[in-house]
Amino acid sequence: MTEKEMTEILSENLKKLLREYNMTQSQLSKIAGVSESTVGKWVLKKSFPRMGVIQKIADHFNLPKSYLLEEDQQSNSRKAKLQTIAAHIDEDVTDEELEDIMEYIEFIKNKRK
Repeated sequence: MTEKEMTEILSENLKKLLREYNMTQSQLSKIAGVSESTVGKWVLKKSFPRMGVIQKIADHFNLPKSYLLEEDQQSNSRKAKLQTIAAHIDEDVTDEELEDIMEYIEFIKNKRK
């Protein structure tokens, strides 16, 4: 895995952590013992924390480091499902069928609202 991929995964997992615990970046910075701007850089994918800091955050929330460093398995499953759907839309689909598919997707998304 590249450094860029790890930085992206960490950023997404930190955002998830902040949402789940209803925390601000400022609060997380105090837990990690770093500045608020440093946490901001992690979230914005501009830098990556030292392993000791990741351990400190994980310990505070009683989580494994993998919670912060590994891609969410639900996210992986969702991506796989989207790829499967896309793979089933063949090149021989007509413009009309494609339009029907797009309308159905919008219908499903609008049911959430």
